[in-house]
Parts: sequence; C-alpha cells; structure tokens
Amino acid sequence: MLVRPKHARLAQRRFLHQFADDLTPPARGHNWARRRETQRAARVYFNGLLQPVQVKSMERLAASGGIPSHRLQQFITDSPWDADHLLESLTTRMGGLPSPEGIVVFDDTGQAKQGRHSVGVGRQYSGTLGRIGNCQVAVTAIYVVPGKGHNADAISWPLGMDLYLPKDWTENPARREAVGIPEGIAYRTKPEIALEILDRVRAQRVPHRAIVVDAGYGDVDPFRQELRRLHEPYAAAWAPANHRTILVEDSRPLAEGRLPSGTEEWSPARLATSLPAEAWREIEWSEGTKGQLRAEFVRRRVRVTHQSTVSHGTRVLTDEEGWLVLERTPDELKAWIVWGLDDRELDEQVLVIHNRWAIEQYHREIKQILGMDRFEGRTWRGWHHHMAMICLAYAFLAQLRAERAGGRKLPPFNAIHWSVVYALIRFEVLKDQGLTKAQSKEIALRMMVRVLGLRQPPE
Repeated sequence: MLVRPKHARLAQRRFLHQFADDLTPPARGHNWARRRETQRAARVYFNGLLQPVQVKSMERLAASGGIPSHRLQQFITDSPWDADHLLESLTTRMGGLPSPEGIVVFDDTGQAKQGRHSVGVGRQYSGTLGRIGNCQVAVTAIYVVPGKGHNADAISWPLGMDLYLPKDWTENPARREAVGIPEGIAYRTKPEIALEILDRVRAQRVPHRAIVVDAGYGDVDPFRQELRRLHEPYAAAWAPANHRTILVEDSRPLAEGRLPSGTEEWSPARLATSLPAEAWREIEWSEGTKGQLRAEFVRRRVRVTHQSTVSHGTRVLTDEEGWLVLERTPDELKAWIVWGLDDRELDEQVLVIHNRWAIEQYHREIKQILGMDRFEGRTWRGWHHHMAMICLAYAFLAQLRAERAGGRKLPPFNAIHWSVVYALIRFEVLKDQGLTKAQSKEIALRMMVRVLGLRQPPE
C-alpha cells in the first residue's frame, strides 16, 4: 500500500493546516466569528473532492462530513475568502519541488454545461469537446518537473486557474450582476488571462527554464511578443500552414522592418516538404505506457515574418528569431517556434516541447478523479472557490506522490488517489473496537470495490 492509514490522516491534517489563514479574509482577522466554521467546511469539501466522482453533489459532500448542506454551500458560494490568495499561497508551498529545469505550461479546458445562467457559459469552442458547444472554458497553468526517462515520472503542481468570459458576459451588466462578476473584470482573451497568471508566477519568483504552450496560444503573435519582452524562453506550437519565416542561414543579416524584395519565405509545412530525407533525425524523448516515444525531427534557425496591418499588406520582418522545430510521424506534421533556448541541443528542445503532455494529463485527473467539471454553482465567486479547492486537493496528492521520488519509478497519480481513499477508510474502520488489521483491510477493500466502485490501479 502506497499510503498507510495514520500517515494519510496526519498528512491530510498537516497539509490543510498550512492554509488555515488563507481561508480567513485578512480584514476579518483571527477573531472572525466564522473562522472555525469556515475551516471545518473547507475540510469537509476537501475530503469530499477526494471521494469518487459519483458522489460530488453538495448534499452528499455535506452529509459525508456531518455538516448541514447550507453551510457547505455558503463556504463555496458566499464566504469572503480569496481564491487567488489561496492559489498564491499554494505556489509558495511547493516544498522542494521547484527546480531550474521546471517548466510552466499553459492551456485551457472546457466543461460542458447546460443552460445559459452559469457564469461564463455559452456556445464556444472547446478543445476538450473538440467542437463548438455549450460550455465553460478555464485557462490553467501548471508547474512541471520533468521525469527522468519516463513521461509518467513528471511531477505537476497547479499554479492557477481562471475563467474565460465571452463578450456577451463582460458587456452585459444584467448578466454580470446576476453572477457577481467583479467590476474590474473586463473582456480578456485566453492568452491575456495566461499572461496575468504568469505575472503572479513571476512575482513569486518560481524558478523555471521555459514556457510551453499549444497552438491556441503559440499562434497568437502578441502573446509571444510579450513573453520576449519579459525575457521568458518559450516553446510555442504553431499551426504548420499558418506562419511564415525566412531561413537565417540563407540570408544576410536583416534589420527588423520591411522584407526586402525577393527574400524567400517558408511556412513550416512547405519547409518540411523541401528538406531531404537525411535532414531528419529520429529522436526518442521518453518512455510511455505503450513503449518508447519517438518521431523524426529537424530544426532550422529562422526569423518570423508577418503581414503589416499599416503598410497595405507589406510583408515585414519581426524581432522574433529562434529555432523552428519540426516533428513528423507517418500521420502528422507538427511545428514549434522555440525562443530563448539557443544553448539547448535539438534533443533537449524536444524534451522541453513534449512536457506539454503533462497539462493534458492534469486536466484528465482533476476531472476524472477530483470532479472539477461536476460543479453545479452559477456564480463567479463560487466557480473560483471550487477551482481553488480542486487545486488544493490535487496538490495534496501530488505532494504525497513526490515524496516517493528518489530513483524509483513514480506511481501513477490515480494509484496515489486510490491508496489515500483506501487508507482513510481503513482509519475510520480501525476506530471500531475489536477489529484486527486484517479485518479492517478486508472491510475497507470491500467498500472501495463494491460500494465506491474503485478498482485498485497498478502501482
């Protein structure tokens, strides 16, 4: 068993105790009459998120914790604690996790939603749904410490989560008031929300060597431009047919500005078809669940160009000079612009690029294990409170998992979750007098499988 009953209970209490002050509004102080009640509700909600997804309704969570459901509802919907402050505190408590090799990854995730009254809901594109649908979309950021040799050995830590609001929410006073959107929140694109989260990460001096994003962010020129202004190295995915570059090694030094007549431009897709077979090199970057992960790669030094909006469509050179990294498999061509990692060999750049998978895994885990997308509330504050508690629960499990690092292959995240739930059930069962450890194990395992429907995953 990965986590023993007493350790699970003690680790849970110690972890939550670190955030007791974050659940008390600073203006209210330690004498706040509702401080103890709020902290109890936080414990109940936190414990409930660790339960199987099927039992995530407010009434079931409250019943399992022995408190009235209206108190739990008040904790999420109305209590004045600051979700952003809790997330900032969570970032400062990463323990020994931060590393110079750490990577900050941004992405967004959608959650299907019925109706039109929940904050931010609307018909919009969601990569999670793979189409336009009625949903909410959240911009997320995680910190990734890459694994050594195995994708599954990477350790992730939540850095932030914020709700994207379509314009028909930000520009509609009645809708804003109905769900409590703060006055200072204007329309923000998803890349702009990501940059706001990055500002908080930078203010907390979280060490990292690069920002990694998919094409939803990488295709946005102002986003990459702001990263360069901040001197933040990045690996940004590109849609292979949507960008143009010139090859630096094939041209004389050129200043930023109008592209000289006759200078040849290359899209990633066109460049890929022009390269000889010997230019490509097979690289293995990690081991996945189905074996070694490999593909063919090539890179070229490039300057990015774009069409001027003020000079009648004239093509111009930008200040963006970096590596265009191409990856191909029999089924697909992928492209990235890599900036600020000039001292890294292609193999190292590939490792940085492919740590983006961690945020896809993170989204699956917070939904399937913690019930991130099962939130039933409608308000701005309630949504952000729920997501902050999701991040807190994820970080607790991530910390227990990180404690097992040290040369061994790390257990899957769902195995840590299973072990914690099993240990906490055994702790409760062992409180009954007259039961042996063997009996408590048998009862707890029966509850896990037959009552909760949780099969033990491989460790």
